[in-house]
Amino acid sequence: MWRMSVGWAVGRLLWVGGAVLAGVAFDVQATERKPAAVGQAPISADAPPERQFDFWLGSWKVNNRRFGTDGKWQDKGEARALIEPILGGRAIVEQWSGVVGGGELKGFSLRAYDSKRKKWIIILNWPGKRSQGFSTMEGTFRHARGEFFPPGAIEKGSRNLTRYTFSDPLPDSCRWDQATSSDGGGNWRTTWIMEFTRAKGRRADKRSVRKINTPPRRPDCSARESRQFDFLIGEWSGSGRSRTKGSAWADTNATLRATSMIDGCGLMTFLIINQPRGEPVETFVAGSYNENAGHWACRSIASDTGRLQSATGYFEGGAATFIQRDSLGRARAKTEWSQVSEDRFHWQRARSTNNGKTWTHDAEFEFTRKR
Repeated sequence: MWRMSVGWAVGRLLWVGGAVLAGVAFDVQATERKPAAVGQAPISADAPPERQFDFWLGSWKVNNRRFGTDGKWQDKGEARALIEPILGGRAIVEQWSGVVGGGELKGFSLRAYDSKRKKWIIILNWPGKRSQGFSTMEGTFRHARGEFFPPGAIEKGSRNLTRYTFSDPLPDSCRWDQATSSDGGGNWRTTWIMEFTRAKGRRADKRSVRKINTPPRRPDCSARESRQFDFLIGEWSGSGRSRTKGSAWADTNATLRATSMIDGCGLMTFLIINQPRGEPVETFVAGSYNENAGHWACRSIASDTGRLQSATGYFEGGAATFIQRDSLGRARAKTEWSQVSEDRFHWQRARSTNNGKTWTHDAEFEFTRKR
């Protein structure tokens, strides 16, 4: 059983309890889908849009190519990528770690199909000293080619554009490239190519992520804060109560699993709350410490709403507080951790309708470690 700094416990479940993507909320298909078998035919013309990234599921070797100042393409390092379905296939999480141009690079992404806007939403994060935090790309597939741009860039007629492209999807290979344009998309200059080759003998589990990984003894993350929540890694059971607006408190229970990712530089959690009435709700969260901003940041998606959300927070004095905000920057929810020890902690969530002036609690749990 992995046990490290008590810090981890306090921040992670907060994220799980409810976060909002600052300024953006996306509706994803609410019904569960089964990912296509890895190694099957790539994107077909009649494939439902929420299945268009299934070709990417699995474990991959990545060859990185960069366009040099001499006008020639050069191989600039290798990487490994693990792409797995989450929440029964409603979304996909990517873990990426390798070398580009002589430097180590680690990152993760979360992507889901927005059925209302008919677009894929991709949330990316590359933790480290130069990290700018989370970024968002969005786009669509056409004829087995996916093109993704910063939100609103095309609609606003921006002259300087960045484009990510997925192309050539085959059962055991595919390609990604990054390109820039300074004339509104009239001309493009490709600057980075990733050549994906499926790792031999490594097939993706069709179920959501199940394995619990512990971080290496010496992770590559430079900030000490990146390890604050290692304590949470493992499995937990919770008992407590919850309520909806205008209703009375009702007793309920929950389970939580937390696993390290990208060599200890990030964390993923899976929280399942058994609702007093209705189906259980599972929430997936991925997050890391932003060294430049000096706080933790995470993104989440829940099985009941299908919305990609975000929150930021701090761990101080043995406790943690995470705040989620709406598109106007107004505080909408707060999650707090307290009474933290190696084998238990208290977690509670509150809502606000007046930008955090007052809060109304709607959930609280006591969690104890299972393993």
